[in-house]
Amino acid sequence: MSYIGMMESDGYGTPWRADGGKQGKLHGKNYNHLQANVHYEADMACIDCHTMQDLHGDGNIYLKRGHGIEVECENCHGNMKQATDMKTSKGNPMTNLKKVGEDIILTGKLEGTEHIVPQLVSANLSAEAYVAKVSVASHMEKLECYACHARWAPQCYGCHAKQDIGKPAGDWLVGKEGGDPTKISKKGNRKNTAFAWSESRSYLRWESPVLGINPEGKVGPLIPGCQAIFTQVDGKKGIYNNKVYTTVDGTSGISHAPIQPHTTSTQSRSCVDCHANPKTLGLGSGFYEVEPNFPDGAPIDFELERIVAENGRQIQGIAHENSRPFNREEQQLISRVGACLACHRSDEEFWQSLSKKTGIKGAPTDEIHQKVIRKILLRAAED
Repeated sequence: MSYIGMMESDGYGTPWRADGGKQGKLHGKNYNHLQANVHYEADMACIDCHTMQDLHGDGNIYLKRGHGIEVECENCHGNMKQATDMKTSKGNPMTNLKKVGEDIILTGKLEGTEHIVPQLVSANLSAEAYVAKVSVASHMEKLECYACHARWAPQCYGCHAKQDIGKPAGDWLVGKEGGDPTKISKKGNRKNTAFAWSESRSYLRWESPVLGINPEGKVGPLIPGCQAIFTQVDGKKGIYNNKVYTTVDGTSGISHAPIQPHTTSTQSRSCVDCHANPKTLGLGSGFYEVEPNFPDGAPIDFELERIVAENGRQIQGIAHENSRPFNREEQQLISRVGACLACHRSDEEFWQSLSKKTGIKGAPTDEIHQKVIRKILLRAAED
């Protein structure tokens, strides 16, 4: 659904349609209609990027299915140094790519439509893209392409499950005696040996997904995994109220997980959205005010977006090997860049010329930065 620009909603019917009306349902669910993947907009199917090995496996068993995927963005678009070699990350040929003159052509596997595949090495970069891809080369080394180019990702916070042990209900796995065993789970055939369950959620978001380290050791998006919050009652008698379990490593049982959102856009996230947004760092959306007379104390919802503390202590579980939130040093480095954006996010040509005049290239520490500023001010006073 994300690939075609849709995300399940709470039924509000917004954002509105172009005529001001509410959006309708699809297979019984309400959806928000958001920005589709640029590849979907170009009429590309899943198999135009993904190989047979991606779909059917390579004979190995992986901890997570995504670990076996052999296609990366670079396999089609190349990098800042060279065009694609038309092979997957595992060295297998991309059978629907070919070179025609100076162009790389992708042939659609369903309709046979030909698409010219833009190559990074020959791209006409905007000022912001030049900074991100050339001036700060570590972006290309440490980030997944979709860390910036996936501007949104579906985020469903808080899976609230309630069990009422005072209300018997049909068990989907146990049928009534003498019933048709092939229809055990059909309503009316279930034996009332289970309890009634109801499920809800706290809230939905799609903008500015959290970033962290994925299993490949690169920066990429994280979205809520299973944020199970358990309430148990016996009629109106409470037994457990919004209980959150703890993992074996001491983190919260509500979790986030790394993802390739498949919401790629040519327009990336802004520098500010990554470097000056606490949510991006995994610190949550901001400050939360709690009603002083809230009957059960502070609601748990204020911790759902927050996966790490400012000191780098991981709060939520991430059930993917080697995946984690940003540590304290990484948080500080990213935030420090955010403080610089007021001056440095535009007019790269000006700053490069200034670097040549002063003879100082960059300011990796506060001491050097202050030295650069003093030198700039003195030079300006002399002129």
